[in-house]
Amino acid sequence: MPPFAALARPAAWLPAIAGALAMACAGVPARGAPASPSTSPPATPSTSLPYSPSLDPSDMDRSVDPCEDLYTYACGGWARANPIPPDESSWSVYGKLSVEVHSYLWGILQELSRPTVTRTADQQKLGDYFAACMDVAAIERAGIAPLSADLARIAALSGKRQLARLIGDLHPRIETDGMLFTE
Repeated sequence: MPPFAALARPAAWLPAIAGALAMACAGVPARGAPASPSTSPPATPSTSLPYSPSLDPSDMDRSVDPCEDLYTYACGGWARANPIPPDESSWSVYGKLSVEVHSYLWGILQELSRPTVTRTADQQKLGDYFAACMDVAAIERAGIAPLSADLARIAALSGKRQLARLIGDLHPRIETDGMLFTE
């Protein structure tokens, strides 16, 4: 058989292409209409490891001719089983994984926030910090009072030349997510 003769027969290379596309489409948003509200990922903490993307033959839709629609052939089963949540513009295995990892981390932090005698010092710090951030009633009671000193300093600025010093003073205490400076 001459070299590359197998490429002339689609049946010889379509399974390999479909497998490669299935792996690649793991990061491609699913096509289709948004899901109903009931299919949205739950907004609750999780106690088990999340979904992990992998090559799964059941994610394929073998009823579709791969020569007509290779994407649906390779990813149609996954897209059908995982419709786009109503609060998302697209959905992929990585979007799903991200939501589930956040839920899992939430579960870990919620568990650490429960006072137990077996918590290490680091676990206690993490748990107490999380509990303080999630104590909405205490945050509402405190109101704007925790910010009043900083707001007074901002109000007292008389010119833009004082702004650099104020930002320099505030920056080490404020999480800016890289907005002003990064380390």
